[in-house]
Amino acid sequence: LAHSPAHEPKIIDDISKKASDVSIEWKMDENGRKVAVRRPFDLGGKDYKDMPGGALDSIVVAAAIPDVEPAFFERFTACKCTYVVGTPGGTNCPMPSWKDLLASMFLLAPVVYL
Repeated sequence: LAHSPAHEPKIIDDISKKASDVSIEWKMDENGRKVAVRRPFDLGGKDYKDMPGGALDSIVVAAAIPDVEPAFFERFTACKCTYVVGTPGGTNCPMPSWKDLLASMFLLAPVVYL
């Protein structure tokens, strides 16, 4: 999972507002910002920076990844396909870095927008 500290408080608020039945644990950090807290034994992914290099079956991008550097993808040697959900890079995209990320992923595999 690609963590985005700058967007975390907004994401917590959005999920709490739009999906009030979803239980989210959070706390205030030392700067007074909301941060999510994973409860013991809850399912969840590892931080993307901990991924080893090598070959991949696929890459799935289901939300903006503004804090991921394009160089991150250099650790991978091959990938069958990259799936992008939504329209990153579109007219309303808040991610100016999307073009560089897309180019890095395209070097590994075809990119399919879903």
